Amino acid sequence: MTLLEIRDITVEFPQPRSFVDMLTRTPRPALRAVDHVDLSVERGEILGVVGESGCGKSTLARAIVGLVEPVGGEVLYDGTPLTFDRHSNRRRIQMVFQDPASSLNPSMTIGSMLAELIAYHHLRPPEQVQDRCEELMDLVNLPRRYLAYRPMRLSGGQRQRIGIARALALEPDLLIADESVAALDVSVQASILNLLLDLRDDLDLTIILISHDLAVVRNVCDHVAVMYLGNIVESGPTAELFSSPAHPYTTALLAAAPSFDGSRPPGNARLEGEPPSPLARPSGCPFNPRCPLADDECRTVMPPLAISDGRLVACHKPFASSRQGARTAGPPTGE
Repeated sequence: MTLLEIRDITVEFPQPRSFVDMLTRTPRPALRAVDHVDLSVERGEILGVVGESGCGKSTLARAIVGLVEPVGGEVLYDGTPLTFDRHSNRRRIQMVFQDPASSLNPSMTIGSMLAELIAYHHLRPPEQVQDRCEELMDLVNLPRRYLAYRPMRLSGGQRQRIGIARALALEPDLLIADESVAALDVSVQASILNLLLDLRDDLDLTIILISHDLAVVRNVCDHVAVMYLGNIVESGPTAELFSSPAHPYTTALLAAAPSFDGSRPPGNARLEGEPPSPLARPSGCPFNPRCPLADDECRTVMPPLAISDGRLVACHKPFASSRQGARTAGPPTGE
């Protein structure tokens, strides 16, 4: 059952005009961070969103929770379009940010932060607010005495747990974790990811996990969406996408990830160069300047996001790069 549906979402950020542009009345340029994205999230699943820095992952997440307003498209929650007023269902969608030190108010205690949210949204009677705060601390496996602490007394992993507790205070159905383990040690990352998995099972949460770490996405997520230059270029079940990528960009991302056990031989799909500027987007497929398989059709015609072999792929030659890499690399040696 679909919980969240994103239809043709576009997010732009107006850019400053030069003095010459003002004299010549040139229209104000706009940076298109998210470009006509369609995506759906099923209830109870964990969806991973991956891509290079600047591809639009975090902007898409902020558009879903209402922190930025799209210039086009709509977000449907449980079949109902979300609006930007305080009475909409956006409370049911909460976000955990990458840096808890900057997203938590350093002048407030943990307890006062949680209590303020619960009281403002009238989620509990006044006499039950303290009990609810203690329940939230239990959910994220932190001592209840931390309610009297300020964020700077806690470690990075503990602050991230407080960020999760703050999101859970509003009783969401959908939790968006935006690089929420990127700044943590590996052992702490594992504990936070295990906490998210436990919360998914215990609270029937749906989770969108934004990450650069392909190993994390592979082990945690049920489905994966790959973004490039503001577009979804491939989406599908995690196991299928990792074993047989359909888009050349996905192939290049997987080839660039380190393999310490030798189970994945290097292919010929190398990700060279930098992504084009969103202010000067290439015609046709956005990946064509870096794609080794690009031809005239790729340079002139934008491929639609269409079903190919059970996968959603925006490519004129789906699966061509993975087949070519397999031929070049030969059979696996570490399995």
